[in-house]
Amino acid sequence: VENYLAKCLDSVIYPELEDYEIVLVNDGSTDSSGDICMDYQARYPALIKVITTPNGGLGAARDVGIDEAEGEYILFLDSDDYLSPGAVPEIMETLSLDYDMCIFDVRSVNEEGRQIRYVHGCQKEGFLSLEDFPELLFEMPSAWNKIYKRKLFTENGIYYPARVWYEDMYVTPWLYTKCRKIYSVHKSWHNY
Repeated sequence: VENYLAKCLDSVIYPELEDYEIVLVNDGSTDSSGDICMDYQARYPALIKVITTPNGGLGAARDVGIDEAEGEYILFLDSDDYLSPGAVPEIMETLSLDYDMCIFDVRSVNEEGRQIRYVHGCQKEGFLSLEDFPELLFEMPSAWNKIYKRKLFTENGIYYPARVWYEDMYVTPWLYTKCRKIYSVHKSWHNY
């Protein structure tokens, strides 16, 4: 992903914001991605932490990020995706709503950033739970269009399986059952 990583990282860097961190998990890359990570860490040492691991796949990399993160909330961003301009400050504002999980919308884009498709993360907007909206189980289970209280993982022993395709399909429904308060917002913060 060396060709996409800088755009990904640039989309989440807001040095003027306080109380957030960026944990980069270099999952045994064989291209220049590791060097790009180290360069960004050198430029933003107070903001970025780089963890290098042997290749374990996406699920294992997410698990390392969960364990290394120190914040109350966590958001996963795959290295070939990026957040929309202004997404991080908008996301930070929503944290005061004290949700367990926030689901947001996604723009599928081409390499030039032109929108190919717009996808609602959840058809229902506002606060909900699995109990009052069981249709949630039929919504997109992706890990990367959600913000989570980190303790959903750590206090419940929930982790992503290693070396499994679509690892989020195993975990997202399980996380729904642990949430008392889910917030859905129709904001396209993620670019896939």
